[in-house]
Amino acid sequence: TQWPVVLATTLWTIWKDRNKEEFENQTQPPYISVNSILKQAMDILEVFLNMLRPNFLEPKLTRWSCPSTG
Repeated sequence: TQWPVVLATTLWTIWKDRNKEEFENQTQPPYISVNSILKQAMDILEVFLNMLRPNFLEPKLTRWSCPSTG
């Protein structure tokens, strides 16, 4: 069940790294990409698992109001 997330994260990272190399002339050593992929995949899985928990709270919109003068 984790492989789809790892695959999608891998493809996304390869795409981003290629674009950085092509358009910004920045290259990444391959080990940085592998570490980045694994960390991002773990973060994504953690978010999805947290959303599936029964005690997950929906985010609530909050708004700031300007205090009264004085």
